[in-house]
Amino acid sequence: MASVEAVTIRFAEYEDEERILKIKVHEDDMKNKEFDDLEDALDDAFEEEEELEDEEEEVADDETTTFMFVAEAEDELIGFAMLSLTDENAEAGLISDIRVAETWRDKNVYQMMYQHIFDFAKREAEIKNIRTTVQKFPEGTTSEEICKRVYIGFEGDVKVLRDTLLSVPGMEDLPLSSVVPYQQRHMRKILHSHDKVGKNILTNGYFFADGDSYTLCKENLADLAEEELNMFVDKNNPIKSLSFSSDFDSDRAAICSIDVNCKDVELIKCHVIKHMQRACNEVDGQIVFMVSATEFEDEIRAFCNGIEGLEEVEKYRECDVWSKVVLSCDEDTG
Repeated sequence: MASVEAVTIRFAEYEDEERILKIKVHEDDMKNKEFDDLEDALDDAFEEEEELEDEEEEVADDETTTFMFVAEAEDELIGFAMLSLTDENAEAGLISDIRVAETWRDKNVYQMMYQHIFDFAKREAEIKNIRTTVQKFPEGTTSEEICKRVYIGFEGDVKVLRDTLLSVPGMEDLPLSSVVPYQQRHMRKILHSHDKVGKNILTNGYFFADGDSYTLCKENLADLAEEELNMFVDKNNPIKSLSFSSDFDSDRAAICSIDVNCKDVELIKCHVIKHMQRACNEVDGQIVFMVSATEFEDEIRAFCNGIEGLEEVEKYRECDVWSKVVLSCDEDTG
């Protein structure tokens, strides 16, 4: 087992929150950290723990969906990780956050934390595989690459874009009317034609929303629909595209992150326009769009650069490699 002298790992407690947020992470480990939503994630996870503890009846272990860990060196908190159960059968996990203080990043603390999580996942949670974007596994880890996710950043003034997004070059040739807001009935259509829809929107078995990866199941679709995400889908039968966007603020601009799950570049362009139009109707001032362009980077870049008032900004570009760590030989679990 990977271990580091004088470093211990334990479950995180509510009292650790402020210290977790103060962990200084190397810039190579945490791109665009100013847009990170760790504080909200911590608040939600600790609130879930508190609600479970307040239950009058004894709560079964499988009620817990998020597990948090911290690494300590004497009295210094030097690492944090969050493991969430995902998918319908809760046999898959997602490491939604893992970070190590920059002064410890090259001392095998990442590997030690991963090993601790893997052992816990197999022993206590019966998880068979874990998805993550941080490739710092201990020696001997069995992992499979899911895909490389690329986000291209574009910035503009909302007042200008409200007009120019109504007359995007080539818009008349796009099936724009076929892309509509997601509604409850679309879940039934997706699940009814699960395998066919999956071939259209999944990348190696997963779709992407709000920076995370998901398998195509009723529970995930329902959970995402309940969150404050903006969702669009197309009218085709079977459905060929599913997209999500989320908005948040930074000091100088509104940020809109757009994930389109589709293998038809013309439909992708339609989803991008719809999300941009929606966002520009809801905010004022400067806006930054971070557009997923995994399979069609050149086409999406050219398309967005052709929108008057939008300018590509390199500092907002992100690139993540999603991997699946296999903890069990059972390959049927997503």
